[in-house]
Amino acid sequence: MNCADHVEMQYYSADLGRKDICCYCCEDEAVRDESLLKEFKTVLPICKACKQNGFQAVCQRPYGKEQQ
Repeated sequence: MNCADHVEMQYYSADLGRKDICCYCCEDEAVRDESLLKEFKTVLPICKACKQNGFQAVCQRPYGKEQQ
């Protein structure tokens, strides 16, 4: 692990602390992208500064297509 690594998924699922910290820089009041929440079950919060610096939101577990 080093300072370039993003905050691990387990932090957000545990009841350890704030859920609104940026997954890259740990700045508070970060938000999860509402449009990505429609595509993925897990979307980590990202602050405006990191987004402006070209970082992408960390997303996992995409919703699967419904089978007919």
